[in-house]
Amino acid sequence: MRSVVLYTPHLDRDLSRLAAAVPDLHIQVGERTERGEDGCLESHKEAVRTAIELNEPKLFVMEDDCEFTRHFDYERWLRDAEWAQANGYDVMVGGCTRTYDEKLVRDGMVGVSGFHSAHCIMYFESSYAKVLNAVQPYDLSICRDCGCKAVMTIPFVAVQRPSYSGILRVNVDYVPYYELNERSLVQKLGI
Repeated sequence: MRSVVLYTPHLDRDLSRLAAAVPDLHIQVGERTERGEDGCLESHKEAVRTAIELNEPKLFVMEDDCEFTRHFDYERWLRDAEWAQANGYDVMVGGCTRTYDEKLVRDGMVGVSGFHSAHCIMYFESSYAKVLNAVQPYDLSICRDCGCKAVMTIPFVAVQRPSYSGILRVNVDYVPYYELNERSLVQKLGI
């Protein structure tokens, strides 16, 4: 399995916490684009192309503003990924701000038909060709346009840390939205 952090040099984000949590983390430097969301989309696709070239069956991608929660445990993340891949999922998400058509599929895992603002994604080989066809908005496109079957860990293991958004070009703090979505899922699904 290849683990990659998508790094945007001009935003100068500290990667030390990600590197401490994920062994053998590769840094992939993204190109600066006129629209930040296009650079993000292309960076994900480039990571997938590299995984295809290296014949990697799994690809763990974090964006450089990803922050792991207290629930992140690398070994558990790998076990969850094994289960998700064996059960026909194309992607596994560590947390997001919004989801659609949620269904508890096992303890700690929720199937979804779409998601927003995931900064920690495990791609399985079954997703690679599909993800290369993704368009904006990227997160929604993975499932809705590309047909990837998605599962998400709960409790969430990752959020977007408060920082400057290269897409919106302002400081953002979406952590409350992750927390609200997680609480809503817990209540809705009776977890």
